[in-house]
Amino acid sequence: MWQKKPLFYLPQSYDLLLNNIFARWQGKFEQCFCEAQAVGELSEQCDVKQLAFFFWIGWEEAVMRAKLQKSTEPLTAFF
Repeated sequence: MWQKKPLFYLPQSYDLLLNNIFARWQGKFEQCFCEAQAVGELSEQCDVKQLAFFFWIGWEEAVMRAKLQKSTEPLTAFF
């Protein structure tokens, strides 16, 4: 069975700090998606909260892979 293991070796006190930072950034994307809905650039059918979450975790994966591969290819592929 899969066990949660730390990916980073940072003090545990950083967990809340980093989660808050990620949540704020995700909130900024959610706000952008809401603005896009307001001007008709994004369907009203879209769940902006879910879309922001999906976008943010996808971007973080692309950044992590770019670092691991020492390449910009994952960032380019993301867009």
